[in-house]
Amino acid sequence: MPALRICLLSQNYPPSTHLGGIGVVVHRLAAGLSAAGHRVHVIARAEGQDRESTQEQDGVTVHRVRPVALPRGLWRLERLHPTLGFRIRYSVRVNQQLQALIAQGEMGVVVSPDYNGEAWWFTRVGKRVPLVVSLHGPSFTARQGRGSWRARLEDWLERDLVNRADRIHAVSGNIADLVAERFHVLRQRIQVIHNPMDLQAMGAVRNGSPAGATPCVVYAGRLEHRKGADVLARAIPLVHARHPQTQFLLIGRDSAPSTAERMRALAGGSANRMRFLGQQPHAQVLAHYRHSTVCVFPSRVEPFGTVGLEAMACGKPVVATTGTGFVEMIEHGVSGLLVPPGDADALAGQIIRLLDDAALRHRLGTQARATIERQFTTAQILPQWEVLLRQAARAEVPR
Repeated sequence: MPALRICLLSQNYPPSTHLGGIGVVVHRLAAGLSAAGHRVHVIARAEGQDRESTQEQDGVTVHRVRPVALPRGLWRLERLHPTLGFRIRYSVRVNQQLQALIAQGEMGVVVSPDYNGEAWWFTRVGKRVPLVVSLHGPSFTARQGRGSWRARLEDWLERDLVNRADRIHAVSGNIADLVAERFHVLRQRIQVIHNPMDLQAMGAVRNGSPAGATPCVVYAGRLEHRKGADVLARAIPLVHARHPQTQFLLIGRDSAPSTAERMRALAGGSANRMRFLGQQPHAQVLAHYRHSTVCVFPSRVEPFGTVGLEAMACGKPVVATTGTGFVEMIEHGVSGLLVPPGDADALAGQIIRLLDDAALRHRLGTQARATIERQFTTAQILPQWEVLLRQAARAEVPR
């Protein structure tokens, strides 16, 4: 079959210092599609004061761009709503780059994440090739309730993008259901393809800890309410009552200057066993997984949970939450453990259960790795993407 010409959008892309879940997944997808013989471009954001650039990176052409000034008539918007103004300015620049690639014959299909609405301007003024919108988790998943009028405007932009897509992809059935209800999209329009895992990048599996090693529980994710950071903080004293030497490593950006301090306050006398590492390079996060005893992801909302997938790929026992994307990778008691979101007692109980039982840790870690090898490798996920992209490339685009 002929090679596809694809452009993937992701504001963050390696070697970004602020690499998030979308950037990690897009990087794996781009590398896999390129290795399969397809022509792949990525449009990402130039960081800090970096200039715009175009470079070849592992067989992928990466264009790093900067937001433009708002079009005439919209400049007041950024004063009223800086976040939305930035998203539109960036979307305008993305559209300019896409139009240049289309004019050069380099583009057959575009893939944009829902979050931030990166391809929104493209859908409004210049969609000349099919568009796939990938549901990783729109802005509303990061909030409690409907939010302010500013938040509702952000939702409108992302909803408008999703509804204008030629094809819709979701990283999990969980987020597909949420978006179908919230954005009034027919559920059958959304195709679920789970995120791929590059097992080679995970490094050697290290199942278990050396005898006598200090138990180490690793959390990775932003320190915020939706990720359940407060729930973990309340669980830590309960764990220390049984295992007082256990160390907790918390990896991720503080969503607000005071979140870490609030977590320390919730943990009380156990706070001295918590280490806040901040945002870490992706390779370092994987290293922490490999050296952990248990990995915990107590999210209240989690569209999929690539962090859990990575910890499982490292052969580690994982405690995660029901009602989230984690249930699509973890079978409770077989490949990990699941607790209700927001339940600190249940979370502490399952962490203690694992710290008490080395054989259970080994069994769950082994089955976790086997689950990844069986269902989530790039070799298994990539063909599903190729089918979706070929279907999208044949779509009729309204002129």
